[in-house]
Amino acid sequence: FSSDNGGLTDGKATETIGYKPGGGWNGSKNSPLEGGHRVPTFAFWPGHIKPGITDELAVKQDMIATFAALVGTEIPAGQAQDSNNLLTLLTGKGTFQPREYFVNQAGSKQELIYRRMPWKLIIQSNFKRTQFEPKALYNLQDDPGEKSDLIKNPEYKKLVEKMFREYREIVESGRPTVSR
Repeated sequence: FSSDNGGLTDGKATETIGYKPGGGWNGSKNSPLEGGHRVPTFAFWPGHIKPGITDELAVKQDMIATFAALVGTEIPAGQAQDSNNLLTLLTGKGTFQPREYFVNQAGSKQELIYRRMPWKLIIQSNFKRTQFEPKALYNLQDDPGEKSDLIKNPEYKKLVEKMFREYREIVESGRPTVSR
C-alpha cells in the first residue's frame, strides 16, 4: 500500500485542524520537496517480510523489477531500466543494491530532482526541456525538512556545478539509473 506522491494542501484544514499532508516533510503534491514525494509504503507478506522500517530510497517504478523477481521472470532488455528490485530489501534474503543516485521530474512545474545522498539538487526546466537552471540545494542528512536552501551559499557553488553536470550527463546518456 502506498501513494504516488504527497498529499494535497488544504489551507482551511491546515488552519483549523492542523492538517499536514506531508507529515513533517516540507512541501506537498506537485512539489519537488520531500513532502511532495516521500510517502509511507506498507508491504505485507506473512512469513516472508518481517516488520520493520527502512530509510532506503524506493519509488513506484521499483515495483516492476520487484514483481518480476517475485514471480521469477526476466524483464526484457531495454525495459524498466530504472526499476530497482526491492525483494531482497523487503525479505532480507540476498544483498540489496541501493541506488547511487535518483533522477525524477517533480509535478507539473517542470522541476527536476537529482538526488545523490546526502544532497538533493532541484533544477528548473521549461516545458520543452531546452532550458535548465539549478534552483535549490538541500542536504537531506543535516536538513531533512528542507528548511535551508544552500544554492546561493558560495561554499556549495562547486557542488552545485558538479551535480548539475552529473544530472545532465545521466539524462543525455539515457543510461539506466540502477545497476542489475
